[in-house]
Amino acid sequence: MPRGASPPELATVEVKDNIYVIRSGASGNVTVLVSDDGVLLIDDKFANDHDGVMAQLAKITKHPCAT
Repeated sequence: MPRGASPPELATVEVKDNIYVIRSGASGNVTVLVSDDGVLLIDDKFANDHDGVMAQLAKITKHPCAT
């Protein structure tokens, strides 16, 4: 199977109040800033990680996230 073909396991780590990192052992990280105004993602990763990233975001914020 080619690298990145299946979604890797993702885990969220809180770095500081309202700042998180969604980590993957296979393909890097996404930094997340949650504020009263919304959610900022830095590095949206790969298309095959979309569902996993959205699932992790749902665990840390009730803000709607565009898909």
